[in-house]
Amino acid sequence: MASEQFPGSVEILDFFHLSEYVWAVAKAAYPNKEDYQLDWVKTQQQLLKKSQWTTVIENCDQFPKKKKDLKGAITDLERYLTNNQSRIDYRSYLKAGLMIGSGVVESSNRRVVTQRLKQAGMHWSFFGAEGVMALRAA
Repeated sequence: MASEQFPGSVEILDFFHLSEYVWAVAKAAYPNKEDYQLDWVKTQQQLLKKSQWTTVIENCDQFPKKKKDLKGAITDLERYLTNNQSRIDYRSYLKAGLMIGSGVVESSNRRVVTQRLKQAGMHWSFFGAEGVMALRAA
């Protein structure tokens, strides 16, 4: 859909959403050891910002996959990285001055759209809402 609506655009996977998968592995690997979790996550985030996502996957191999929740978290992280490998070249994005987080866009959406369309007692038709959003975006 992105390539259809925005041909030639650069697709970037939100770094903080990806970090949630990294945190899930850390929490399963080091339950009740917040310092270990934080250290491990920071190391993996540094690797991701250098576009070394395959090393992050390799680092997951250090953990014994006996625990079901850990095995699941690792599988989810590996799948997420593999499926989004075309959107996680963070080193290039940062070098080009691009944002790797979607927080600004999500906040803008809330301020531009939600703040206007979801006030008390408002009801919109599809076309009316589309029109107001177009005006707000302009």
